[in-house]
Amino acid sequence: MALPIIFISSESRTARRKLADDLARKLGCKCLCREDLIDDATRAGIPVGKLEVAMVKSPAMSEKLARQKERYLAFITATLCELAQKECFVYHGRAGHLLLPNIPHMLRVRLVVPHETRVLEAMEELRLSRERAVEYVKNVDEDIERWIRYFYGVRRDEPGQYDIVINLENMSLANASAMLCSIAELPDFRPTPASLKTMENRTLEACARKCLAMDPLTADADLRVRADDGVVTVTYMPRQPGVADVIPQVLEKLEKCRQVMCTMASTNILWIQERFEPQCETLNQLNQIAKRWDAAIELVRFTVPSDVENLFVSSKAGEKPETEAVAAGSFERLTQEYNGGIEDDVEDPKRDEGGIQDTIQELVNLGRSGGASTISGNFHSLLSRVRKDVKYSLIVVGDLFLSKPAETRSRLRRELSGYLGDRLNIPIINSEELQQKYLVGKKQVFKLGAYGAIVFLMYLAVFQFQEPILSFLSASDRIQDRILRMAAILIVIPVVAYIYGTFASLLLKFLKFE
Repeated sequence: MALPIIFISSESRTARRKLADDLARKLGCKCLCREDLIDDATRAGIPVGKLEVAMVKSPAMSEKLARQKERYLAFITATLCELAQKECFVYHGRAGHLLLPNIPHMLRVRLVVPHETRVLEAMEELRLSRERAVEYVKNVDEDIERWIRYFYGVRRDEPGQYDIVINLENMSLANASAMLCSIAELPDFRPTPASLKTMENRTLEACARKCLAMDPLTADADLRVRADDGVVTVTYMPRQPGVADVIPQVLEKLEKCRQVMCTMASTNILWIQERFEPQCETLNQLNQIAKRWDAAIELVRFTVPSDVENLFVSSKAGEKPETEAVAAGSFERLTQEYNGGIEDDVEDPKRDEGGIQDTIQELVNLGRSGGASTISGNFHSLLSRVRKDVKYSLIVVGDLFLSKPAETRSRLRRELSGYLGDRLNIPIINSEELQQKYLVGKKQVFKLGAYGAIVFLMYLAVFQFQEPILSFLSASDRIQDRILRMAAILIVIPVVAYIYGTFASLLLKFLKFE
């Protein structure tokens, strides 16, 4: 009988290992653990230890380190997918189920071990005092939480990511194993032709990602990979056109790949701001828009020096604005030996001012990095930074002029938007307008329902009262009646057009039509 792939996630290595070993023995399948994958990745040249230490020590990671994280994820995902193509297995680790989302024949188990049990395990295995064991368990929990949030962007305790949660407070491991054996035999988790096809596509996609991430020719490129029925589609950013020539070369020996298609992300969104925050709502909204448009997000950190007197005129002859490229996106072949993303003697990586490095790293994680730069000057300096070789679909003006009073900030932002709008044939909006103009939130859904109801009532009224309406429009030709009809038409038609137009606009936005 075909069995599902089983993932057991827990902070307690001892408990999850015992449960996984017993379950695999009963089901007659292979048992695999996180430590096995780490050993394989290390042998492949990925120093996972350095990556983990750097992540735990500082959440402010460089773009280089973020790329090595992608390299690690690509490797272990491909390893799991290749094994899943051959046989079922039981995997135990921290959050392995997040590596293979949307696979139907997968059983995701969350194992909760009582805190006191874990403290006693630490005391026995590590020979610690109770006080130090409690501190050790606390630190382990914090590190695992940080690891999962950084790598997968979720909290480990979110129940929606698991099929079943087992609390060992009142249940033994033996009974938990017996229960999972019964659940694994349910038809809900058995492989089907459709789920196996999904797994086949996912395996090809993962292997392609692994090849691209491990090859020096493409390791520094921002790529998105999709696979469907043997066709691998790789999308690259507009700022990296040179990578298109080497992608087929890197993937030419990929098994079960019938065709490689290279496409460039269709457009860029330019986000101008003075200080960036990778967890802000604006980035979340821009990411949603970028997904719909298949776009990259380019960052420009813009500041105005205090000695600038005129915000509009160009710089003096021979004088150039102060510009610094950050993750500028030029495509270069790697020539250095990989050092794990951090220097051995550097414990606290220097954070860049303005949060631009953290944000570009988050965009790398999302696969939406369009590069970034920092510029200090006036409006003309900023205008000269807008690249002519890139197609921009939208320019978003965020928080700027932070040292100014609120009213002055608003005025200067309006002036900057007007200045750029007069010189660029590109839509320009403030960051506060993103939700209203491009996304559908609770407010927009309520508004859609309200305007839809009004449109329905208008049409219902027209059909219900056709005769009175026609009688009014064809009444006597007295001058008073003509004036009244004309006034009614002049008032009613614009109102109806506004209501219907607003409803249609909201409906198209809800259906994700631009």
